[in-house]
Amino acid sequence: AARHDRGTSRACDFIREHLVEPLTLGRVARAAGYAPDYFSRLFKRQQGMGFARYLSQVRIERAKHLIYETKLTLEQVQKLCGFRTRGHFHRAFKAGTKRTPIEYREIGP
Repeated sequence: AARHDRGTSRACDFIREHLVEPLTLGRVARAAGYAPDYFSRLFKRQQGMGFARYLSQVRIERAKHLIYETKLTLEQVQKLCGFRTRGHFHRAFKAGTKRTPIEYREIGP
């Protein structure tokens, strides 16, 4: 159990450190030292959600911080959080916060 905890912890650290880059389940699984299929099951059991959902939540949390705490443009925030397109960023952000990035900047948390 401790080895699995370390593996998922290593994966979460890897995700946060490489958030700007394209991250796939396979790449993160390798960084954690697991085969992708096994890692997917382990990650879901340990984190209570699948890899894609977790990755999206981490990116949205970082975007929320950058939008509210910095003067960066929304395009800069989008890129720093690993969203490849503006449309995807806006859809994911609104799905995660119920507000657009512009509304979040104006109104706050």
